[in-house]
Amino acid sequence: MIPYEPYPRLECGPDCGAFLAKWAPWWRERLLAPRAMLFHQEWNDYLQWVGKKSRNMARKATERYAYGTFDRSAHLDAIWDINTSKPERQGKPMTLSYQLYPEATTPWRLCDVHRDEWWGAFDEDERLRAYVQLIVLGRLGIVNKAMGHAHARGAMNGMFAILATEADVDGIHYLDLRCNEGLANFKRSVGFVEVGVV
Repeated sequence: MIPYEPYPRLECGPDCGAFLAKWAPWWRERLLAPRAMLFHQEWNDYLQWVGKKSRNMARKATERYAYGTFDRSAHLDAIWDINTSKPERQGKPMTLSYQLYPEATTPWRLCDVHRDEWWGAFDEDERLRAYVQLIVLGRLGIVNKAMGHAHARGAMNGMFAILATEADVDGIHYLDLRCNEGLANFKRSVGFVEVGVV
């Protein structure tokens, strides 16, 4: 099992207690069911792990987009544009939270072990085209939100390639593979595998 830090430490930030009160029980609950996990790998190992199509898409995406962490509140218009770029995803209408304009939020005051990271894909005009909110509890990353613009081809393939190789975690949890077929196939294509009950 990936080491995670579900308790505040002496070095924690002032908001770590509230952050962990929300996320640690959520993660412990997920240990009782199969999970979709993407494990940290070196770039070349990752490219060998995924299939040929995903390998090509990841290579092209990392040439087309610049990836890295970003300040969510500085990109609300772009997040709104991404969220509303398609009325349906995976055969279902977008949920209400994605249809509303995102509100600016005050970042959590956390430590280096407990983090709320926003990773983005930026095009040549430095516009945000895809994003993932990654909740970090020690060496575990949890995908809380993930969305790509409808016209940003391959951006999410590149995003998960970057997360698998550059995020400072040992593994990334993204719910499970018992979701709709399209999303389950995407998760598998970018390297997620099912991990059983602990």
